Amino acid sequence: AALGTQIIIDGVPISNNANLQLDTRLNTGADYRVTVNSGVDLRRIPAENIESVEIIRGIPSVRYGDLTAGTVVVHTQTGYFPFRAKYKYNPRNKEFNVNGGYRWKSTESNFFLNYARSQRNIRVPGDYYERLAGQLNLRSYFRARKMQWLNRFYFSRIFDEQEVREGDITQTERNNRSYTLRWNSQFLYRWNTQRHFEALFSANLDRENSYYKSIVSRDLGIISDRMTEGTQEGYFVSVYPTELRVKGRAWNLLGRLEYQSAFQKWGTLHQWMLGARVQHEFNHGPGRQFDPRFPPRSTANEGDRPRRYSSIPALTQLTVYLQDEITGHFWKDFTFQLGLRYDLFDPYRLDWGQLKTGKFPLQSHHGNYLSPRLNLVFYLSSQSQLRMGYGKTAKIPPLSMIYPNPAYFDIVDSMYYDVNNPDNRFALVTTYIFDRSNENLRAAVQDKWEVSFDQRIGWLGFSVTAFHERLHNGFNLSNVIPVSFQRYSRPDWPEGGTAIPKDTLLLRYTTAQNSVESLSRGVEFSLSTKKLPYWNTSVRIDAAYHYTRGWYQENYFQYAITPRSDPYLNETVLPFWKPTSSWSDRFIIHYRFDTVAKPLGLWFTLAIQQIVRERDQLMGLEDSAAVGYYQLDGQRVLIPESERNDPQYSGLRRTYEDYMYRTESKPNLWLINLRVTKGLWPGAEVSFFVNNLLNDRPLYQRIRVPAGSRSYVRRNPEIFYGIEMSMVVDDFVRFLQKY
Repeated sequence: AALGTQIIIDGVPISNNANLQLDTRLNTGADYRVTVNSGVDLRRIPAENIESVEIIRGIPSVRYGDLTAGTVVVHTQTGYFPFRAKYKYNPRNKEFNVNGGYRWKSTESNFFLNYARSQRNIRVPGDYYERLAGQLNLRSYFRARKMQWLNRFYFSRIFDEQEVREGDITQTERNNRSYTLRWNSQFLYRWNTQRHFEALFSANLDRENSYYKSIVSRDLGIISDRMTEGTQEGYFVSVYPTELRVKGRAWNLLGRLEYQSAFQKWGTLHQWMLGARVQHEFNHGPGRQFDPRFPPRSTANEGDRPRRYSSIPALTQLTVYLQDEITGHFWKDFTFQLGLRYDLFDPYRLDWGQLKTGKFPLQSHHGNYLSPRLNLVFYLSSQSQLRMGYGKTAKIPPLSMIYPNPAYFDIVDSMYYDVNNPDNRFALVTTYIFDRSNENLRAAVQDKWEVSFDQRIGWLGFSVTAFHERLHNGFNLSNVIPVSFQRYSRPDWPEGGTAIPKDTLLLRYTTAQNSVESLSRGVEFSLSTKKLPYWNTSVRIDAAYHYTRGWYQENYFQYAITPRSDPYLNETVLPFWKPTSSWSDRFIIHYRFDTVAKPLGLWFTLAIQQIVRERDQLMGLEDSAAVGYYQLDGQRVLIPESERNDPQYSGLRRTYEDYMYRTESKPNLWLINLRVTKGLWPGAEVSFFVNNLLNDRPLYQRIRVPAGSRSYVRRNPEIFYGIEMSMVVDDFVRFLQKY
């Protein structure tokens, strides 16, 4: 879901499409230092520079695309405001922020600087995350303020470190040192309040520099450093140091033109929006760099090689969109937003002959998608309204899925190893290379329907929303491709001669594939109040029930881990079956209480989360018959549907233990957070916060485990607390002058 969420800052999508930090060996089970094939790393966005955030969970405007799971629209601070300094501290995190602005004649400017440091574990030195960020904004007005030109310059520097830990025999060291440069130029011309034109251009560079160093210890192995297919003498390895650098330079160039106008006709108000956008993304980094004779990863048959990113093609998105927001009266006052968005994901050929077949003449690698967006609001009264919507969105696959690293197989044809004499050791290795790129991987598409009712009654208001989401052609990175290899004896090496077949190996590699399908539906409820008398407290309650079911298309199968010898077929084969699926649901309630004690200058915020129910279960376990199998020579055999349960294929069946059919159902869970803010003097305040106030971290014992074994899940985060102090510098100076 994170891959399909669009983060937009000042009109510019923060894209991860050109991130190619593949196989960096930086991510572990608990820590994620790179987000390739995933969403945006939100740690790189300083929260203190944010002016406003809009979260669109429903049907977004046609202005927003390249998404499937919602939109987060962020606006950073612009214009003139007084200098302010803010400091945050807790045992793990430290953050300092300063910002301010200037104004002279028809020009405004402002800046911000931010430094943050986070220690992952205070008991483990040398494992930390540092961020240095800054932004400068310049806005000028012309022609009696009808014309506006705004330029934003942003820079951030990241140090994500794991130094060598004491006692680590592998001497493992990891880090990700990157920087971001972004220029955002926005031109706006307003003829009047009803008509304006906007032009936006942005250039964003993400320079990634990942580093991994360790001592590899393994059983005696044989590797090759060939970069092309062929046979050569191999190198014997067992224990050796390895260093890996993965350097990427991901560019995101964006241009957008948009015209808006409003007019009245036939008793209705029309607010038109017409726009066009082009987005070009590429990665020209040096890529994966290491000594192939000391690779960071190598198995018995699968090797690893360096790779440059500069030869990888770019991604281009062309978009046009049109929207009309109609306000009028029909039965009741209404607002009807009707929009159409047309996306061309990586177009490559213009063929006017396609018009004869009813197709768009501009063909794209990842598809052309027409996305309608409909939003209707009926104002039933001054206190209530009914909202309905439908929308389609599409997400282009990132470069990391389209052009993953090639698969290298180093097949050892022959070997002789003399334990006592290193000079009397010999091995022949044949290298095979498979290109895993998939230039025609399609975009993922989601359809969403929702209906909402909002009501205000005196001092409280509530909202109820029901939604239904359907995802098509989602991305699956584990599509298995079995491949067969012949091992040879080469008695005349190195003069050449005849290669004599010895035996056959059946191995595999994986590619990206459009095979994921999912269905989500649920109901959300929200209730909020004004400040209650006497208590001076406002209350907000949010409740949500979500149900999700996921499954795979018929083009995806699950394979046996290793080939098996089947007595009925009298051969060794690799069987495959229909994949299993799953469903899950969750019922969550959030309670929030905000209390202001003016005589004391205190503001209390108490936030309580209750997970009432959380369940999940596997599906499709009852279908244990094989769909087909691969023979050792790589031939694929499909079993007819009517014969899958025949006795001759009984040896290919898969079995599941009884515990796999159980439904995990976690009990009720509470999480309490508290924040207290105290005003010090005008423009200054100090806050103390505690997350997981009671330090309640219950263990849940999983029931879908083999008999006699135990597995536990820690459900709540550990207690987290800290202090924040903020002040306006000018007010602080005036405060000191009084004394």
